[in-house]
Amino acid sequence: MEKKSEQNDPKKEQDTSNKNSDTKKEKEDPSNTYNEEDNFLFNLIKESLLEEKEKDKEKEKPKEKDKNTILNKLPNLESGFLSSSLAKLQNGDDMDIMSELISLCEQLSLSSDQIGDNPNMPKILEEICKNLEKIYLPELIIYSLQCINYILDINPGLTSVIKRIGAIPKIITLITSMEDTACLELIVAVFEKISFENSFLLLENNVFLSLLNVIDFLAFAQRKSIMKTCLNISVNTITLKQFDLYIKPALEQLCSLTKFNEDNNHINEKAILIFYNIIVILNQGYYFNNNPELESCINKYTFMDNFCEILKLYFIDNNKKITADLIKKILKIINIMFQVSKKETDRLLSLGILDIVVEIIHHEFNDVISNNENNKISNELNDNNNINSNTAKLSASFYTELFSLLTSLFPNSEKEKKEKDEKILRKENEKYYDFL
Repeated sequence: MEKKSEQNDPKKEQDTSNKNSDTKKEKEDPSNTYNEEDNFLFNLIKESLLEEKEKDKEKEKPKEKDKNTILNKLPNLESGFLSSSLAKLQNGDDMDIMSELISLCEQLSLSSDQIGDNPNMPKILEEICKNLEKIYLPELIIYSLQCINYILDINPGLTSVIKRIGAIPKIITLITSMEDTACLELIVAVFEKISFENSFLLLENNVFLSLLNVIDFLAFAQRKSIMKTCLNISVNTITLKQFDLYIKPALEQLCSLTKFNEDNNHINEKAILIFYNIIVILNQGYYFNNNPELESCINKYTFMDNFCEILKLYFIDNNKKITADLIKKILKIINIMFQVSKKETDRLLSLGILDIVVEIIHHEFNDVISNNENNKISNELNDNNNINSNTAKLSASFYTELFSLLTSLFPNSEKEKKEKDEKILRKENEKYYDFL
């Protein structure tokens, strides 16, 4: 009876049937075990990737902090920092002003160009420039110059403020009164920035001479900066009176820089370009006409000696550090001297300029011949490359300068006189129309 009851129990029959069906499914579908293993591997890879991302985030955290500190400082500039800084600069004592300048330098070094348009910035620059008279506090002057540098970097247009308040003479006095090299380097940087905005402001404040007087005491980077500033000054159209006041006293120092020096090739090149600009402007203004004093002023120094030496180094010694463009500028200067100065013409002839010209023509003529021969060979070999094509172009440009120079040295007297009379008449007419 018990056996029958066990057999007839429906619950037990269902359990056994379910178990049997499950085992059958497992046997029939082996992919179930594969899916479980695959999911396990996938989870492992996912976890490892997440760990790597977290590590990368931890590495980037300090950078984000730095960015946040910078970004947190920038709003201070826009939201009241400059107004509070202006108040401290106006009302504080020397120590308060110095601490404020240090803070301002930090803020300005992180700021954007937009801060330069802040209405408080001109007033701040004006207050900073007042500190340039406090020679008894060298550190205060250095921080003031540093702030001026930052401000002109952000907004070069604020050079107008420096002009309006007459700050240039104050800065020039620091060149002689301050013995600190760091101060001198900052002054050079300030003048370079101003020269790109208003170089005439520097000219009429005698910065040209002041910078050339200290160029030998500075490092190469500052010397390059000085030459850039002087080059920017030299492009101004000047009167004869301005030449006498601001350029003439600096000619001796400029002449020493035009002498070729392999170690200072960059400085030498810029000095020749400066002299070239000066001579061209004087010639365009007809200042050499009936002006023996100006002629004697140029003849007093050894510019032509230096130029003849450079021509010899380039063409005879084949010095690679001298550029072709510089040689063309020198030939143009000599051309002008032949036209306007008998003394300089006699000097150049005594220095053997004709021998140098003959050597140049011989050198260039050989280059043209060798270029033609190379072109013939290349054509025979069906080679499309133009050998020495730059040399041919260079020769043509040199010939233009040389024949112009020789024409100035040996002019047709009647034609030359007529052209000069026409130039003088044209100049007189310009003055008459300007007067009207």
